[in-house]
Amino acid sequence: MNAFTKLAAAATLAIAGLAAAPAGATTIINFAQYQQKNAGDTLVWTQSAAKTGGTLQDIGDPTVIFRLWDTDVAHGDPVEVLATLQFAGVVDDGNPAQTLAGFQVQQGLHGTFSFTSQQAFTRNGVDYAAGANLLSGAFSGGVIMGVATGAMSVDPLAGGSATYLSDVFNAGNLDFETFTISLNAIHRGQLNGLTHLSGKSLSNFTATTTGQFGAAVPEPGAWALMIVGFAGAGAMLRRRRTGPAAVALRI
Repeated sequence: MNAFTKLAAAATLAIAGLAAAPAGATTIINFAQYQQKNAGDTLVWTQSAAKTGGTLQDIGDPTVIFRLWDTDVAHGDPVEVLATLQFAGVVDDGNPAQTLAGFQVQQGLHGTFSFTSQQAFTRNGVDYAAGANLLSGAFSGGVIMGVATGAMSVDPLAGGSATYLSDVFNAGNLDFETFTISLNAIHRGQLNGLTHLSGKSLSNFTATTTGQFGAAVPEPGAWALMIVGFAGAGAMLRRRRTGPAAVALRI
């Protein structure tokens, strides 16, 4: 095994150690939330013409109440402002829904979202004008799941991925971005809830919504595992130059 291979293997062990760390080693913190300002549905799912995909979109750029909390993810003054929600998600054709443990499940959603301030506000001594990007993002691997009520979620542990941007806090250093949009009341004409026909994507619906957005904050123990792993990588390289070490990581 050459030096580069050993380094890569040890780095993999370090990252694997982080993934296998105790549940408390990496904490997901919800740092933002929204709720509807007005009654009425805010998202609509439209089945594709081929009936094996579809789109999930906002209904008329709805006004919502957006809250940004003071957390380890987004330090600073709490913010509560009126915002415009825009959401554009797509499930490509060839992704029929499934029934799993009694739940209707639609996988493969990808797209973008944004919350744009409708009013001026101040945070951490900085004045922001209406039109500021409170939070926006791109995502893939989203899942819609439920029965009478449901949720659309992006979870890295389930293969999802999201990237955040914001004018109000530093979103560039975040990791493990995750969010859930609750489908609180699901309407299908005179019927309610999620459904699909065998081999087809979810049937058309609209829904009232709320949402929460989070990201990971590594704790000292998690970083320690990575440091040990990379220290092991260095030891392997030294071993190659100086001979057998008294203690070495086994690969």
